[in-house]
Amino acid sequence: MATGLLSVQAVASAEPASPKDHHVKPTFFFPTKTFKNPWPSDLPPTNVLPHAFWRPEDNHQDFTEEDEQQEIELELKENGQSQRRYEEEEHPVRCIKWSDTEERTGGQAQEGNSIASSVQPTRSRWGKKEQGKVRSCWLGHASVLVMVPLRSEGDDEVGVLFDPVFEERCSPSGFVGPVRDISPPCDVKDLPPIHVVLISHSHYDHLSLPTTQALWAIHKAHIRWIVPLGLKSWFKSVGIPEDRVSELDWWDQITLSHPSSISSSSSPSDSAQPDSSVERSLRVACTPCQHGSGRSGWDKSTSLWCSWAVGVEEKERDGKSTGSKGKSTKDWDNMPCTIYFAGDTGYRQFGVTDPKYICPAFSQTASTLTSSFSLLFLPISPGSSLPYLSSFVPYPFSAVSNWITDEMVNLGVLTSGVHMTPGDAVELMGILGKNSGTGVAIHWGTWGGRSLALLTKRWLWSEMRKMKMPHSGPGGFELWNVGEWKVTEWKK
Repeated sequence: MATGLLSVQAVASAEPASPKDHHVKPTFFFPTKTFKNPWPSDLPPTNVLPHAFWRPEDNHQDFTEEDEQQEIELELKENGQSQRRYEEEEHPVRCIKWSDTEERTGGQAQEGNSIASSVQPTRSRWGKKEQGKVRSCWLGHASVLVMVPLRSEGDDEVGVLFDPVFEERCSPSGFVGPVRDISPPCDVKDLPPIHVVLISHSHYDHLSLPTTQALWAIHKAHIRWIVPLGLKSWFKSVGIPEDRVSELDWWDQITLSHPSSISSSSSPSDSAQPDSSVERSLRVACTPCQHGSGRSGWDKSTSLWCSWAVGVEEKERDGKSTGSKGKSTKDWDNMPCTIYFAGDTGYRQFGVTDPKYICPAFSQTASTLTSSFSLLFLPISPGSSLPYLSSFVPYPFSAVSNWITDEMVNLGVLTSGVHMTPGDAVELMGILGKNSGTGVAIHWGTWGGRSLALLTKRWLWSEMRKMKMPHSGPGGFELWNVGEWKVTEWKK
């Protein structure tokens, strides 16, 4: 039975007493409601200028080329791969294309140009769900696809998309802005059935008009969007019905479930399934982060920005939660699978050591929801922000601009107040993933060029080595290929 339109039900706020200090009240001179980062960690960008010329190698001189080769070999070993082509001049991300030939060739995927090997995602696998497992795929930049089996019978899954952008340029126009280094693995029309789309904020590299319209045209029978406050009006203006868009404030929660409960007439084979007697739903929580919003000079901060927590909630057919096993008093701790999507966020400005100026949103998420997310999608780079601005530099000055950004100014440092560095992402794993979660790098390697991508990867590996963090599995931080399918097992 195919999954149709999921029903939406509000759930009590995760932090009912939380002050709304991120809301900026309208005034006579500024009548439009806006939002802000309410913490001391939201420092002005000028504070980081003394560090603008810092390079990762300045602080990690002990991370040599030999160390990097050891990390490559370690990553191969931990991922069960026998060989890997690695050349210094290549871009450190490979795209696994989802082509029509995959079904005819039994799953051999077309490979692009560089991070891991022997990955075989196939379109025929979309319907082959695995009980007790979630399948995920990085589509490039911050776009992530997650397939969740909510029913115990049948082969259908719920398709969840985070921040989908399929365009070559992330800008108001198709003629300006940086061009992708790595293309998406497929077109929007090639995606499996999509039921839920979560948007973290309104910036062009996270919210795309053409992608939104294409998703609606193809999946209008069963698709919903969940967005932060202030964004519903944008969706309405581009033709998405108001009842298909749910706006959430920080700490708001909703549940997405099948309109009818699982049939009580299970076959003997169904009863043999470990979860055949439970109903599953998706719990979605809007969690705070440190960033901003705006698609022009006129709508800055008029919509909220957020991270997302998504959990698989299980209940017995009598309505009792299966999580009440004495493990924890928090709902999220007892869910078999929890996903954290950071979206786009800062953690602290580079060089800051005073805890007062470290964003408290993530520690609050850990204490309010859970500190042991199963799967964490964490940004490790400024992504497309400054490459977008530098794309306006006219030729021949573009060569000078590229030299400055490649060799002198560290873009990650300059924007660290609103974009996590690789070191921040590694630290965040200790807050939200503990030793049980798997971190996945996003928001890197898609726009910005080869030099920035290489710098980001080495910076991440250097920070991981200091923390003795593995390259895969529980407690590890993984670099995925674009278009690669990964499986995450649920907690027992």
